[in-house]
Amino acid sequence: RWYDCGVDQVWVSPSLRTRETAEIVMAIHNETATVVVDERLRPTASEPELQALVAAWLTQPHCPRLIVAHQPTLHALARGLLRDGEVAPIARAEAIRITNGRLRWRFRHGDDAPRR
Repeated sequence: RWYDCGVDQVWVSPSLRTRETAEIVMAIHNETATVVVDERLRPTASEPELQALVAAWLTQPHCPRLIVAHQPTLHALARGLLRDGEVAPIARAEAIRITNGRLRWRFRHGDDAPRR
């Protein structure tokens, strides 16, 4: 279940593990979203690279994205996408949903439902 959202694009780092994780998630949810492999999602990405990626996403029309990457990259992206820039660290196997610059929910592997 996607819990109130669909996915149009899946962005993944070039790492084999993140690509495999994205494939598993897509298969479980029968998604046919466009997959984008982007070097800027690697764990060693610089802050300017991540800021440029966030800026590009914010200028595009509404497009729900699933991002599969590593820490600290995911946390930096979440900070950039949130209006107030504040978010608790994202745990391994945890998903967060950001809508219009606000954190809507967090969901960890094994949870029955998202947490607000």
